[in-house]
Amino acid sequence: MKQSRRRRLSDAWRLSRWRLPDDELSVSQAASLLSQGGHAFLSGADSCRLWVRSLPGQGEPIIYLHGIADWGQSLLPLAMEMGYPALIPDLRGHGFSQRQASYRVLDYAADIVALLDALGQRVTLYGHSLGALVSLVCARTRPQLVRHLILEDPPLFHLSASIDSRPSLVAAFSATRQLLAYQDDPHQLLCALLAAEPQRDPAALARRAEACRRYDPTIWDTALDNRLCEGLPKPHSWWQQPACPCICFAADPERNPALQTSDFPIVYALHPQAQIHTIHGSGHSIHGSYRQQLIEILKPALDQAAQIKSG
Repeated sequence: MKQSRRRRLSDAWRLSRWRLPDDELSVSQAASLLSQGGHAFLSGADSCRLWVRSLPGQGEPIIYLHGIADWGQSLLPLAMEMGYPALIPDLRGHGFSQRQASYRVLDYAADIVALLDALGQRVTLYGHSLGALVSLVCARTRPQLVRHLILEDPPLFHLSASIDSRPSLVAAFSATRQLLAYQDDPHQLLCALLAAEPQRDPAALARRAEACRRYDPTIWDTALDNRLCEGLPKPHSWWQQPACPCICFAADPERNPALQTSDFPIVYALHPQAQIHTIHGSGHSIHGSYRQQLIEILKPALDQAAQIKSG
């Protein structure tokens, strides 16, 4: 057992070496990055300097937005298997992207809206957790540029209640925040993560460890002080015109999901025609452990929509 644990730790250590990209482009060159693939920093006059990965593919592009204390690398396997053209940014204060003074949903969304404006074409937004809230704001701000919304276990209660109403989530956030003690010690960080999730795949463990090492610790101040959704309207006033199609994924009700059954009315207040799929057995990170189930639902829906459009 100890030998197996050492081997897994060694594998994770080897996989946790990431290279900072050299290329820097204006955000106005986002379309060029999308067509060419690769990765680069995108900088705009009024937006944060974001590190963005790009994948080639067939069909309309998808922008993937990660959750809090994570980074875009965690969504890369899903994006690769989906097979559509993709942009996968690190949100402000996360990964290689620039740190900022403010980390409200509105702030994260402003950076992505700048990216949408630069692309100038309709896209699908895929958001996990915090990324789902950011996706909702972007779809409301630029409805003409968002064709589909895909929300993975979104913490929609933030829109109508305090985080203190979810003690289990506060505990989970606090546990993640405690890993900050190991931000400057990669070995101890990997040990702590492996102890918490001994069955986790080494590659996923490495991505998680690197995400923990790179985010701005002050992101938690906003999240835990109930300032994450400052300035957002109430759910019932979000949609003032016909909305794009929305597919929502909820984690297993027995696995402490961010989106609980009692939150479903908020989903329907945001989007009366939304589809909600519960992925039984999955925890909050559905794309990490139940990626194939997501793909089996998403690809037919997106392909069918593309056929209707072309027809």
